Amino acid sequence: MKSNFIEDSFTNFDSLVITDCIVYNKEKSTFTGTAFFIDYLSRYYFIKEDSDKQKVVLKIMTFKDGLKHGISKIIDPINGEIIKEIAFKETLPVSEEKKYLFKYADVREEFGDLDTYIVFTRPKLYTIGWEKLTDDYSKYLGDEQSVSVFVDDKYINKLLVVTTELSYGSTSEEYGHWASDTDNYLYRVPPNYCGNKVIITNIKIRP
Repeated sequence: MKSNFIEDSFTNFDSLVITDCIVYNKEKSTFTGTAFFIDYLSRYYFIKEDSDKQKVVLKIMTFKDGLKHGISKIIDPINGEIIKEIAFKETLPVSEEKKYLFKYADVREEFGDLDTYIVFTRPKLYTIGWEKLTDDYSKYLGDEQSVSVFVDDKYINKLLVVTTELSYGSTSEEYGHWASDTDNYLYRVPPNYCGNKVIITNIKIRP
């Protein structure tokens, strides 16, 4: 596709390498610069027959040291309309180790459309100093992928010392199929669903 929005200095996003949501040149150095990505409605199963949506959109993203930084644009290349502008200033988090006390009576996996959901029975979460935390445990222990390590009989009904840290990488999708396709096509730029997240680095059973 030829477009006045694509400058000679821009890099085709398809030529770049994505590892753990960080964008690299083929030479394996982190990418700094502007990339373009041509996205087609036909790639999105649940909305590909939607005649109200553009058949193709142009996505222009700026990166610094492999992360989105600056203004990214989603453009209708046919009429030149800018559909959305997004400002990014992504940085790798400063790793800070935290410890929690966690106990639950049982755990099971439930399989959904987008993810496998981890459901705890009577979960109790405390700071290492025994201050009870009443917020959703995911705020402290991470997403479904992170807490899936607790689906293990050896941890059930045991007091656990859980060590976490902040990391950067792939995060869970937020919506159902139709909404996800619309969101990814018209309102997000690749790599999608990336950001800071909590990961579990160690679990010990407390005597």
